[in-house]
Amino acid sequence: MTDWQPEIGRRVTPSELQLLLKDEDQWTRQLFGNKAAIIRGFPQVGPLQYAIAVWQNPYHAHASYFNVIGRNYHIKELMLMLKQMANKHDRLQFSSYDESPAVVRQLRRAGFHVIRHTAMGTYRTLKSVPVTSNIKSRSQLTPSQWQAVVRLSFQDYLSTHTVNPATITRTQFEKELSGADPHQPGFLVEETTYWPMCSGLKTSLGN
Repeated sequence: MTDWQPEIGRRVTPSELQLLLKDEDQWTRQLFGNKAAIIRGFPQVGPLQYAIAVWQNPYHAHASYFNVIGRNYHIKELMLMLKQMANKHDRLQFSSYDESPAVVRQLRRAGFHVIRHTAMGTYRTLKSVPVTSNIKSRSQLTPSQWQAVVRLSFQDYLSTHTVNPATITRTQFEKELSGADPHQPGFLVEETTYWPMCSGLKTSLGN
């Protein structure tokens, strides 16, 4: 991916990107700050109007991901660029927190469809809760409870990503799940059911 050099689009400077990103959310800023992503600006010459970021997700190896910022998007121009990867990747996926930006409407006209609305985790520091509470941190779970969390969460992840199937293994998934703060309350325990707590919504489109 890092060696791929598209003929369409131009390299952009950090200052040019900052102008386009100034009104974007933090998640989008992070996408365009990803050093592994390929960033290209449009049009080829003249003032920059929009830019695209293209990257790969190691947990969904059969797709190329992209996001667009700016104005006056030319979807046909972007598709020419993205289709240069079609021989290697069988899916293209665009994700956004905005449910109906202009680029989403254009993508749907170009043949993309909504894959899902995904709840995204929001973490913040909270006061400690009593052990007797049914809201438990990872450190308060027994080994069997933790494995139940991993099993349920992994099954839910696989069933949620059917259009763009996950290639992540259960071992990799558990490692990622273990990366959260072990002392933060994050699991609702009701008898034998363990629900990770999350909030927020992200819309994904693909073809």
